[in-house]
Amino acid sequence: FVRFWSIEERAPQAIASLSNGLCCGFSPEGSVLAAGTRDGSVHFWECPRSIASLQHMCRMALRRVLTTQQVEALAIPTPLQDYLAYRVI
Repeated sequence: FVRFWSIEERAPQAIASLSNGLCCGFSPEGSVLAAGTRDGSVHFWECPRSIASLQHMCRMALRRVLTTQQVEALAIPTPLQDYLAYRVI
């Protein structure tokens, strides 16, 4: 099975059937999941709208371990700092 989880609710938002799964990956905007199986097949699912984009999930993961001051001290471009500091939504 493939389960689409909501981090905030800590529960699956959708479940899709998949046997012999081998690997998976999200589209760049996070709206489509592709999964490969051991027999060479590839399956695609449109993600439920309640799932945050991969970009947003990465920002959330970083902000769990970095304060705003630590983000501002990073040697990264200003637009990325603004995004990580939630000044750009």
